[in-house]
Amino acid sequence: YEGPENGIVLPSQVISKIPRITNYAEPCYVRVKPVFDAEETQDYRLGEEDLGGIEDVWLKAGEYYYYPKVLGKQESVDFFRTITIPSAWTSEAEGQVLSVEIQAEAVQAANVTPDFTAEAPWGEELEIEQCVHEADNTVSEVSQQSFLTVSYEGAARNL
Repeated sequence: YEGPENGIVLPSQVISKIPRITNYAEPCYVRVKPVFDAEETQDYRLGEEDLGGIEDVWLKAGEYYYYPKVLGKQESVDFFRTITIPSAWTSEAEGQVLSVEIQAEAVQAANVTPDFTAEAPWGEELEIEQCVHEADNTVSEVSQQSFLTVSYEGAARNL
């Protein structure tokens, strides 16, 4: 987010920003991770406490917010509605660049049963089959896994 057109924000200012996740594929579960970026020398950084309007349906687990409903094809869900510039910021923050990146991930709902009471609702690790990088509703990169591995455990080897 690059801020208002004139680039000027003030302490306590509430900025309308609505990150919307849209599913263009099969029904899936989604999770998002807000990443707050700032130059290393900056004393002023945004944080999760500055995001407003996160609906109660989103479940926080670790670094991620999980949407516990299946998101159907062509369906969308909003993550938050506003960013509030902290009131404690002084004129020393002038000219500093602030960044909030929302990393959204999805897993096909057909073969996954998330446990939303667990610390890792999708399990410890999922194999990424396709990664799509999108900015401004334009796909900039698509990469697909080029190999598959089948692992047998215990007596499954005899099947």
